[in-house]
Amino acid sequence: MRIEHLNYLICLAETRSIKKAAPRLHTSHQNISKILHQMEDELGAELFIRSAKGLELTKAGQIMLAAAHRIVAEFADAQQCISQLQTEKILRGELHVYGTPVTNTALLRPLSAAFQKQYSQIALRFHEYDPHYTLKQLVLHPQSVAFIQLFNNRNFQFVYEPYLDEVITYPLFKDRYLCIASTHSSVSKQKSISLKKFIQHPLVMLKPQPQDEDDILLRLFASFGAYNISCSTNNFLLYTQALANGQGIGISTKIIHGENVASLPSSSLATIEFREDLSFTVCLAIAQNASLTPAGEAFVNFTKQYYALS
Repeated sequence: MRIEHLNYLICLAETRSIKKAAPRLHTSHQNISKILHQMEDELGAELFIRSAKGLELTKAGQIMLAAAHRIVAEFADAQQCISQLQTEKILRGELHVYGTPVTNTALLRPLSAAFQKQYSQIALRFHEYDPHYTLKQLVLHPQSVAFIQLFNNRNFQFVYEPYLDEVITYPLFKDRYLCIASTHSSVSKQKSISLKKFIQHPLVMLKPQPQDEDDILLRLFASFGAYNISCSTNNFLLYTQALANGQGIGISTKIIHGENVASLPSSSLATIEFREDLSFTVCLAIAQNASLTPAGEAFVNFTKQYYALS
C-alpha cells in the first residue's frame, strides 16, 4: 500500500464522497473507486459503507484511518529531515567564532565537534580574547559570532561598555568567578573575600593575549581602587606555579578551576568565594546589525538547539 493511497483514505473520510474527493486529489472518481477497491482487497475488509448519505467508515476503516494519519505524518517528518540532511551536506563556507578562555574551555570542544559532524563543509575559525575585546571584534565583524561571559550583577556590566548595547545575546549556562590562592597563604583560610580586599594583595593574572591590557577584570578591579599585578602570563603552567609559590592570588572560574587547576597532580591551590555577586552567564552573541552568512545562521541555530536539548 502506497502513501498516496493512505492520502486517498484520509480525503475520503473527510469528504465522505468519492466525487467530492476527486478534485481535491486531482484525479477522477473512477480512479479513486479503483484505488479504494484495491485497498480493501489488500486488507481483506471493507473500509467504508456506501449509502445514499455518503461514505461511512467501518470499524476496520476507523483503525486504518488512525494508522494512515500516523504514517503520513511520520513520512512527512522523515522527508523533511532527509531534505535538511541534504542541505547540511552541501552547505559550505567559513565562519569566524570569537571567544574567551572561559567560554572556549567550557563549550567549544564538544559544541564544535557536534557541529562539524553535521556540517562538515563549514570551516570554523576560532579566536580567543578577553570578553571586552571579543565584543569589540564582534561589532567590527558583524558576519561573525561570539561567546562571552556577562556578569549577572548589573553593577558590574559597565566593564563591557560601549559594546554591550551593540550586540544581541542568547544565554546558554551560568558560572561564577572564584579567588584562587596558595593553600599556605592566609587568604586560603578565609571563607570569603571582598573585591576591595582582593586587590590589596599582589595579583597573578592569566591573560589570553598580551594586547588585552583593558580586559573586564582589570576594569572591575580599577573600580575598587589601585591594584598591583605581580605576575601576568598567558602560560597556564606558569600561572599556577606563581599562585602555588605564593607570588600572589588570582581569579578564575569554577569551570576552569575544575577542569584545569584542580586536575594538576601537584596542585596546592584553594578556592575562596567572593562576597560580591561575581556570577555570570555564558552567552552566544551576534551583532545588532549582524549580516550572517548561511554558515553563520546554521551555527547560531545549531548552538541554540544544542543547548536547549542538553
